[in-house]
Amino acid sequence: MMDRSHIESQRGVALMMALIAVFLLIIVTFEVESTVRVEQFITSNVDIDTKLEFALESGREVGIATLREDRQQTEIDSEFDAWAKLIVHNDLMEADVATEEFMQLNEEDSSRNGETGQTTLYVRIYDECGKFNLYSLMTQNEDTLRKRKEGLANVLDRFREGFDGDLGWNEAMQITDELAIYLKRTKEENKSGIPMAPTKADGTLTDLAEILYSKVITPGMLWDQLDEDGTTVIPGLFRFITIWSDQQININTGSGASLAGLFGSSEASLADNIMRYRTEVADDHEREETKKRDEKREQGRRANDPERTPEAAGTEEEQDVTGGAAFEQINDLKDKVEGITQDIYNKISTFATVQSSVFSVFVTAKRGQYRRSKMWIVRRTDQGPRILLVRPVTFPHYLTVDEVEEAGDRADDEQDNNAFKCH
Repeated sequence: MMDRSHIESQRGVALMMALIAVFLLIIVTFEVESTVRVEQFITSNVDIDTKLEFALESGREVGIATLREDRQQTEIDSEFDAWAKLIVHNDLMEADVATEEFMQLNEEDSSRNGETGQTTLYVRIYDECGKFNLYSLMTQNEDTLRKRKEGLANVLDRFREGFDGDLGWNEAMQITDELAIYLKRTKEENKSGIPMAPTKADGTLTDLAEILYSKVITPGMLWDQLDEDGTTVIPGLFRFITIWSDQQININTGSGASLAGLFGSSEASLADNIMRYRTEVADDHEREETKKRDEKREQGRRANDPERTPEAAGTEEEQDVTGGAAFEQINDLKDKVEGITQDIYNKISTFATVQSSVFSVFVTAKRGQYRRSKMWIVRRTDQGPRILLVRPVTFPHYLTVDEVEEAGDRADDEQDNNAFKCH
């Protein structure tokens, strides 16, 4: 017979082995569960990335369709056109995309990722022809170069007026001189060692962000910033300069700082006169639009009144072929803007226009706590839109509270009008 102590010793070893096995099993279980969680997290992120990417493509199509429709209505571009206003889609769901799986999200995934099962699109279109084109500094004519330098210095001097980071005239002129040298660099003279795109000529840029290599333009100057309170957008220089336009500035869409680029240093204040006239026209336009909206609401109410008379239905609106633009042609500058004489007009007419051909389409897709932005540079031609550049928006770009609220008000008005039509 086996010794009792020996039997108990064997039982102890067996118990120890069992405990070790259970411990190892627990470790394996936790490892498997952790791996599953990681894989679920990765899969979820890929799924969200795919949904946001498809949403951005939808936003691009919205922007291009808006530009195409605008050209069909009028060839004059102004700040009153549909493309010039923030476009917001709050209800982009499964039915708005190519496949049913695009926006589907079960309750468990929604709870885990903080998603709402809904994607909001923000589409903001900027007129690249409403900006100062840096390539106008590439001229070989010394007199023209001097005027173009003064024009760009005006833009730099004014683009952050009233904000932190505002430049003085002398500093603006120094930056302009350095940019002119940088733009004219050749491969042989490229002392900074910056790689040059093989598909472009010497000194040219493939992206506006490349001027950051010039050392005189900083990211904080080029891109949008927020003030210390985080409530006010300090505009970046990218909103005022471009490399994509036909070197003409649209007098209906250019900002005050961009319009100052049309003039020499002693005439820069004439940009304020242009903006003053545009503001007067904008005020008249807003009053007229408010009147039209009120009339449509009244007509909608009358349309649902069985006792309405035929006269109550209203009359057909005449289409404004100018789109409400302040200037129908550049000749209007002489007649409508104080201080622009024939001599001044002759100097700036080559660089002014009322028709725009190149636009930047910024699209932001937001889904729960996730968001992604992308931009497209689009040239609008008679043969259709042509995309010149696509890039993710990795730099600060903000939409103002006023823009978002105005877009919401327009959406509410459209919803009211559609409700009247349905009745």
